[in-house]
Amino acid sequence: VGGWVGLGRSRNDHVAAAIRLAALRRVGALREGVRRLRCVLAERALQYADCAMPSFTHFQPAQVVTFGHYLLAVDELLAEFLHALSGVERLLLRSPLGAGPAGGVQTPVDRRRLGELAGFVEVVENTLYASGGRFFALALAGVVASFLAELSRVVDDFIRWNSPEFGYVEAPGEHVSTSSIMPHKRNLVTLEVLRARAGEALGHYTALGAVVMKVGLGYSLDLQEATRHLWAVLDIAVEGVEVLRDFVEKMGFNCGRARADAERFFTTSADTAERASLAGKPFRTAYFELAEAIKRGEAALLPVEEALRRPALGSANPEEVRRAASRRLAFCRPGAL
Repeated sequence: VGGWVGLGRSRNDHVAAAIRLAALRRVGALREGVRRLRCVLAERALQYADCAMPSFTHFQPAQVVTFGHYLLAVDELLAEFLHALSGVERLLLRSPLGAGPAGGVQTPVDRRRLGELAGFVEVVENTLYASGGRFFALALAGVVASFLAELSRVVDDFIRWNSPEFGYVEAPGEHVSTSSIMPHKRNLVTLEVLRARAGEALGHYTALGAVVMKVGLGYSLDLQEATRHLWAVLDIAVEGVEVLRDFVEKMGFNCGRARADAERFFTTSADTAERASLAGKPFRTAYFELAEAIKRGEAALLPVEEALRRPALGSANPEEVRRAASRRLAFCRPGAL
């Protein structure tokens, strides 16, 4: 009986199907981890909606925002990532089964029915591409590695803000380690490793592309070597999102110190110039007059709370932050999704 098992089958189409199905499971785990992180970000954003701090452009103090607004910026990244991930999932849900080694099989299998039974929703129609194509793997690894690269910027902020020079972030004990010789150190080691692994994921994505691009359109054993790089990218993402969720959930933020920096580094200057312009003065005139007053130490700047009351959608206005965080939390209640 076992002699009939190989009829109408090829290792090539079955391997391609197995990779897609295994990738879908890992994507499901990643999606759930991102969902949990978004809920934590929304909770903390609501908590820190009024916590004034400088934003940073060019690594210089820029416009005053709140830490709640910053956390919602991270949430926006996660939302965009899930949107991009959905598009890749549709690629993964296309079945290569029944395609044979390259040109199809003589056995009259119903490829659509076969795909449905395996959990797919569509069929990769061209049999040569179905068995040997790896664009789905490149697309998935590319989206996830790009997400990790952007998320690493957030990780870098937290590491920097944990330093005594800033003193904004109060890292939980389980995320820090001391030095081998300097007992005063509180190094944020978990996020340092996450930052490194984000770079490693980019390396795996590059390696995946380097393997695939040298193989003609059809199956070669080179493609077996490509798959491990896809798993590495996904594993780094699943683990990294969980580490970051635990950190954000347990961290503290020194609102007093952040607010003091917002006040002493002129972070309401843009708002002050805008107010003068809206009262009837050309903005260019208001801008340069205020710049000269700052140089002389005579600038009368808007208070932080007044500057934060910006009417723009998605601004750092604490009321806007509270509304956005509350809307997000509505999806975190049991049974909401």
